[in-house]
Amino acid sequence: MKKLCLLTSIALIFVAAAFFFMDKQPVEVDNSFYTDITPYIWKNNGKVPKLKQRPNDWFYAQRSLPYATIPPGKQLAAVEATQAARKLVQSEDKVISWTEAGPTNVAGRITDIAVHPSEPNTVYVGAAAGGVFKSFNGGVSWTPIFDDVGTPSIGAIAINPSDAGTIYVGTGEANAAADTYEGTGIYKSTDSGQTWTQMGLDSSYHIGRIVIDPLRPETLFVAVAGKHFGATNPDRGLYRSQDGGATWEQVLYVSDSTSCIDVVYDAPSGTVVAAMWEKVRYVDIYKIYGGITSGIYRSTNHGDSWTMLDTDDGLPGPIDSCGRIGLTMEPNSGTCYAMYNNLNGYDLLGMYRSDDVGANWYQVNDGSLYGTYGGFGWYFGQVRVAPGNPNTVFSLGVQMMRSTNGGLSWSEVTGATHVDHHAMWINPTDPNHIYNGCDGGVNVSTNSGNSWTVLENMPNTQFYAITIDPNNPERLYGGTQDNGTNRTLTGALNDWDHIFGGDGFYVVIDPRNSDVMFCEYQWGNMYRSSDGGYNWESAMNGIDYSSDRHNWNTPIVMNPVNADYVYYGSNRLWESIDNGLSWHVISGDLSGGPYPDKPSYGTITTISVSAYDPDVIWVGTDDGKVQYTDAGGEDWFDVSASLPNRWVTRVVADPSNDNIAYVCISGYQWSEPLPRIYRTTNKGANWTPIHGDLPDVPVNDLILDPHIVDRIYIGTDVGVWATDNLGTNWYPIDNGAPIATVHDLDFHRGTRKLVAGTHGRSMFMTTIECPDVTDSDLDGIMDLCDNCPSTSNPDQADADYDQVGDLCDDCTDTDQDNYGNPGYANNTCPDDNCPYAFNPLQEDTDDDGVGDACDYRVPEWDTVTSCGTQLIVGVNGNFGKQGQWGANLDYANFGDCEPWQGIYVYDGSPVVCRDTGGVVAGWAIFGDNRFSLVDDQKLPVPTVTTSDYDIYESGTFITQDSALALEKTWWAPRQGPDCNFVIQQLRLYSYNGQTHTGLAIGEAIDWDIPSDNGADNTGAFHYDGLDRLVYLRGTDDGSGCQLGTDRYGGQAWLGSYTTDTCGFSTDGPYGAYTDRNSVWVWPNGNFVPSELYSNMQQAGFAAEPAATDQHTVMTFFANHTLDAQDTLTVFTALITVHEGDSTDLFASLDAAQAWFGSQIQPNCGCCMPPIRGNVDYDPGDIMDISDLVYLVDYMFTAGPDLPCWAEGNVNGEGPDSSAGIDISDLVHLVDYMFTGGPPPADCP
Repeated sequence: MKKLCLLTSIALIFVAAAFFFMDKQPVEVDNSFYTDITPYIWKNNGKVPKLKQRPNDWFYAQRSLPYATIPPGKQLAAVEATQAARKLVQSEDKVISWTEAGPTNVAGRITDIAVHPSEPNTVYVGAAAGGVFKSFNGGVSWTPIFDDVGTPSIGAIAINPSDAGTIYVGTGEANAAADTYEGTGIYKSTDSGQTWTQMGLDSSYHIGRIVIDPLRPETLFVAVAGKHFGATNPDRGLYRSQDGGATWEQVLYVSDSTSCIDVVYDAPSGTVVAAMWEKVRYVDIYKIYGGITSGIYRSTNHGDSWTMLDTDDGLPGPIDSCGRIGLTMEPNSGTCYAMYNNLNGYDLLGMYRSDDVGANWYQVNDGSLYGTYGGFGWYFGQVRVAPGNPNTVFSLGVQMMRSTNGGLSWSEVTGATHVDHHAMWINPTDPNHIYNGCDGGVNVSTNSGNSWTVLENMPNTQFYAITIDPNNPERLYGGTQDNGTNRTLTGALNDWDHIFGGDGFYVVIDPRNSDVMFCEYQWGNMYRSSDGGYNWESAMNGIDYSSDRHNWNTPIVMNPVNADYVYYGSNRLWESIDNGLSWHVISGDLSGGPYPDKPSYGTITTISVSAYDPDVIWVGTDDGKVQYTDAGGEDWFDVSASLPNRWVTRVVADPSNDNIAYVCISGYQWSEPLPRIYRTTNKGANWTPIHGDLPDVPVNDLILDPHIVDRIYIGTDVGVWATDNLGTNWYPIDNGAPIATVHDLDFHRGTRKLVAGTHGRSMFMTTIECPDVTDSDLDGIMDLCDNCPSTSNPDQADADYDQVGDLCDDCTDTDQDNYGNPGYANNTCPDDNCPYAFNPLQEDTDDDGVGDACDYRVPEWDTVTSCGTQLIVGVNGNFGKQGQWGANLDYANFGDCEPWQGIYVYDGSPVVCRDTGGVVAGWAIFGDNRFSLVDDQKLPVPTVTTSDYDIYESGTFITQDSALALEKTWWAPRQGPDCNFVIQQLRLYSYNGQTHTGLAIGEAIDWDIPSDNGADNTGAFHYDGLDRLVYLRGTDDGSGCQLGTDRYGGQAWLGSYTTDTCGFSTDGPYGAYTDRNSVWVWPNGNFVPSELYSNMQQAGFAAEPAATDQHTVMTFFANHTLDAQDTLTVFTALITVHEGDSTDLFASLDAAQAWFGSQIQPNCGCCMPPIRGNVDYDPGDIMDISDLVYLVDYMFTAGPDLPCWAEGNVNGEGPDSSAGIDISDLVHLVDYMFTGGPPPADCP
């Protein structure tokens, strides 16, 4: 099965796996690592939920540290400074032009929708971080119309109903998301969005709704939420303007911690109904998303005076559990609905209805709505009633729910839309026509929500991190808010595909092989793919996740010289030397933490490895620490004393000088000087500010131009800037790009492509011209920027990334061990037997031409020892050491198979062949078509030890085409009068989720026969059809462990089943044959698939008695079909006799069959008493970590079916079948194994 990496804490395994793969109703599970954070909630459609991060986490924290809030007016001042600088750049002819890079088909979060009152195809939408977009064709295409304003976060939009050219935009998303930017007030356009004027309310920060009086359109009401983070402020409340926004009056104020989040208005009666929400997020405590001042307030005189509604009016309150409230009003009847969120659990408190413009209320039947907010009630708060039909109402949460009978019943109408819904417009003249806004963009329905069409072509993706494929620069990758990890293989704006779930962050591509990549979802849950992102495995093997702290955007980087070295930052730095397959820690806590009151703080935010000397590694942290090592992690030096106590966003090591590094920090200046960029030329002994004349704005990333001296590019909250004089002066790179927050930059050296990842306006790219006019080799690349200026190489191929093109490089040496990659004509250095792994000694233990450093045929080994037999086995499913001198099948405690003597059993391996239309593929451990180990190496110690037996397990290994996965298990009895045997199990299942037909499945064994005695050779193979045994007898011509005709060894068939243990059968095997090893196995290593497949089709037994150095293949199945969800399990026994005759051999076989029947053999009544929970069906009813992993794998990664459904139905609820397995069984098992909870239910 595709196992998840076993972390120290099983709870984390459970949570991480469930997050990514869950497709069930929301379920609460406590987060044991962030005790002050609300429960984890799963959302539908496999979307990973956001862990409820602390209020000071990430976006706001890094910009406000250490003062808990951003100084007033700073964001607007930075925008205005940028606007002025842009005009200056154009006059100085420093314009660098950008083009959109997409995606346009992976839309981000939408917060509000407004539609032209008489032209329903003219649509305006507000994005959480992308500004305002306009469509003239009903959403087929979109145009950004707010880019130059520079405030990307939108809370509300309203159109003057009598003058559709007049539009109001309230900035600052009101949903209190963790990635929310503050707004800068109200903006107004009188020309349909072509130009905008700031209309005040500068300190509103976040705006929940704008309502325009249809009878007096110069009168408008604005729901001002105020600051989300860090502080109370008296500017919260409901505001009214009676002169089109020229002046404002605060008509409803409750307290400096109470926001106005929603408002509806009945113009004829002058009735205003406002939803107030007590909401504070402080730095040193968690958030308060509700309280006694939350409630509905009502005015009947256009807002001049107010009454708070309570239980006397049919509504809750005032109560301290009252959270966010959403409002809607049907304009003709005055019917209102109010959705109340519960502070306790952040789900529904109640849905209420009023039939008299909000005077009196009653609770509707809202039972179906519970759980539809997923514990994120503070993030959702929208309810919408259809104009002209007061009984049709929509509730917007994780799911979208609809009632057509006034709230008596509800049904889900989410359909094909993305989850998390925040906005809706219902056509007042055709209520079947609806626009919906969610975390995945805009959708449209023409049948009242029964079905939806997703509207694309909107570039508002919210990127956290981006990557250019180093080998294919048209391929761009990025991790996003709400939409996981995405990539384009073509570079087209609308040709992006989703390759991983959750909120996406870092993506790292191996420069040697673009199919190998890493990505992650929130809090550093890292995965690795080796097939270009189509399949993923957890890459956390060895990382002590539960003991460390992890940043929301945990950094992952690859060594620029040797990509086998990968680094991962928690609060400690972790290193992998095998390309992410395993990890070890190379530092202590590099932050200033821990912080008991802020458990998610004190984390590494940035890592940089020097290309000049990879032993020099820099890190920065969220609490202002900068440290480095110049010995690969052995010693660390804190060089942050002279740097400000601010969030470090980026550390960059100079690639040409290991003494030089750069540091970027976030935040805004208060009273103290605060440069945002620093440079050191002596490894941090001194830092020089190079902020120059930059605006007062956070700096998020920094790129050094590899060809232009003193040229630096930075990503800031107001776009990309550059300097040509090492930071003395800066200028914006602006043409064609918005004033947007740029979180990440990447630069492709060969093409000089610069790509900017924005949080809300997708990606932009530009090609930076090379400042040279000479092109000696006429390849279109100027000499200064050409890595091979004397030889034409337009592709700038540089396999070892040494800045010398392959066509000019006299030693293309990817791993920098002074041995060159084979196949490069210019190489003067010797060929490397392992070109992508540092191995300066070129060790090759098995002499197969592949260095041990990268040869998976030199795996970990262990000796499986029963009380009468010992067998050497490997992590990748074989037994024997593949050509290593030394016995592989011996007789326990005799030790007479010495390394210098002949080998009895040489090698053993599963074999799989398949004929697909005349093309035969074959796989084995050895040979050219080999299996690959893809999962955790469980050897060299027994995975289970009891007084009766030991169990050893291989890792998971797959066929070369990643179609099939195999696992081996060996049982070694420790007691008994006759236990000269080892039981082995082969488990085979589909790895790519497809059905596979025409499979020949068996096992090959290489048995050395030391002499050739023709037909009289008593060492030839024999097959006993009754006992299904292939065995070998020793000879008098032998020596050591082969000496003597009284020595025997063999392999016997025991039985098999497919998925259902009730189908266990002893019928088989199909046959067996022998042949000369010179053709087949070691040392040639050339299994010929077509010949192997042909021989395996022979029923019965085909012997070659006269040959020496033979191998045998026992064919389990000759033409097998393995369905996509099936697991084939085969049992055989390996048997030895040290001194005796064939009767002793068969007696040992009888003992093996009896022991198998009593200890292992599955039965139809499969549950092993007394209790359930042995999910993987290990013998002895041992409940351990593998059971939990097996259950997680089945439930969330399409792993193999359970061997016994009753064992997986841990709590005994429901049928003992797949239908009875659900999340509650997993919770029950975790609770029992790790928290002392009740035991599983009894077996039936």
